[in-house]
Amino acid sequence: MRSCCSTGKLRRRLQPDRVAAQPLAKLFHDKIQVVFDGIDTNLWQPRPGLPRRVGNRVIPEGVKIVTYVARGMESMRGFDIFMKAANLLCKRRRDVIFVVVGQDRVCYGGDRRVTGKLSFKEWVLSQDQYDLSRFIFTALLPTVTLAELFASATCTST
Repeated sequence: MRSCCSTGKLRRRLQPDRVAAQPLAKLFHDKIQVVFDGIDTNLWQPRPGLPRRVGNRVIPEGVKIVTYVARGMESMRGFDIFMKAANLLCKRRRDVIFVVVGQDRVCYGGDRRVTGKLSFKEWVLSQDQYDLSRFIFTALLPTVTLAELFASATCTST
């Protein structure tokens, strides 16, 4: 059996990068589309000297930034476990803040069966005493803003 590439009947082919497209490039260059499937390292990279800020809040040098990022704050995404760990760190270290990125909603699972009328975030916060001055809760962030946050973060959980 002959492939479409060997018979010249290629209509369209997607390749993950230009290197993978090279063997086919001469014969089928007008029918190959490179669709990048990796990480855009121009965006997602360390950025020394970037101002350390979340919204209007400036984070001083020397303060560690730990992030949690998910579409929703829910048990399926480990929000409750993150908050327990963050609370332990808060009690042991004065030089750390926590940035929680995501919506106060449940996307998967049955968290409402546990929380009753409370959102999962409200329920988790009601289970312990948190120093909320050390937590920044944001909504979902634009990609560029999230990349800047990650570039400033000491530790990231997604």
